[in-house]
Amino acid sequence: MAKHLRKKFLVKYPTKPISRNKKPYKPRKKNLDVEKIFEEKEKYKKIYGLSERELKRYARQAIITTEKPGAALLVKTETRLDNVIYRLGFAKNRKLARNYIRMGLVLVNENVVDDTNYHVSQKDVIRSNIPISDNSQKQKSGYGSWLVRSNGIGNIIHIPSYNEVKRKDLNVDFIIDYYAVT
Repeated sequence: MAKHLRKKFLVKYPTKPISRNKKPYKPRKKNLDVEKIFEEKEKYKKIYGLSERELKRYARQAIITTEKPGAALLVKTETRLDNVIYRLGFAKNRKLARNYIRMGLVLVNENVVDDTNYHVSQKDVIRSNIPISDNSQKQKSGYGSWLVRSNGIGNIIHIPSYNEVKRKDLNVDFIIDYYAVT
């Protein structure tokens, strides 16, 4: 096709020959620590539905606290309203909980809250105006000792400790290490 174009447009410049003597591409050895850090960070963002910006903000706030930073980060994300709605069993998953909050179907202390980033505090009362369906409002037993649910009302007894919200599938210290350096 290039010869055809040269004839058509009277271009007298020859095309460069393709070099066949190039070495084949060899991927570099991968640094496992960096890979694990990114895997943990992406897994954490996916589980809690956080954006990169939110996770970065929470991690920076956790770093400057007096308690263990990994524990502070986990408690901070567990006390978000969307996660509490999910933990109380008002929604099947966190994404659905965020949608309910944005639609104004969740009341915190008798006030409509439409911010999914809202952090609950001790003795907050969460009322759900979510339409009852067979799948979404099943009574869950594994939502922790810091939450109590009865008849569409959830109570926050106390802010959870690290041991109450600790997850075996996440290494939060990797995330803190990543954001402490950047």
